[in-house]
Amino acid sequence: MGKTNREKSGKNMSLPKNKIKKLIIQRLQENPIIGHVCNQSLVSRAAFYRWQAEDEDFKKAVKDAQELGRNMICDAATSKIVHIMNDGSDSDSLKAAKIILTRYDPYYKKINAGTNYRINKFKDEIEKLKKERDEAIDEEIKMINKLLESAKMSSQIRMSNDKIEKIDSVSD
Repeated sequence: MGKTNREKSGKNMSLPKNKIKKLIIQRLQENPIIGHVCNQSLVSRAAFYRWQAEDEDFKKAVKDAQELGRNMICDAATSKIVHIMNDGSDSDSLKAAKIILTRYDPYYKKINAGTNYRINKFKDEIEKLKKERDEAIDEEIKMINKLLESAKMSSQIRMSNDKIEKIDSVSD
């Protein structure tokens, strides 16, 4: 069976669990992504989550560290937006910064929630108008079919009358 990265490197195997936990907390303050920090710290995600379940203090420290890490990322994203506004057109970076801010920064999250509400309201209105349009089209199709049926019957009556006239004219 293959060895894990931790086993291959030999790192962190001899460190006490408490030192590893402190290292994880420090790294989460810089980067709140658990998988990334676990890989950096050479700790499995399973062990990380087990430690959280066993240790309420660690769990709270993780939550606080992630919040601090998110705030740092939001600051960096805001800085990137300001830089892009001043310097140019790095649209991918701008999109990434916007995603981070609307997901994690309370100020931008609130603005985004209002925008999403308005967008959803417009989507609902559009769906309502589409339904009304479809119903109107269905009614028009029914009317056209009735007119066609009526025209067909009129044509048949006319043809019958023409046949009667021919029969009458032949018998005269």
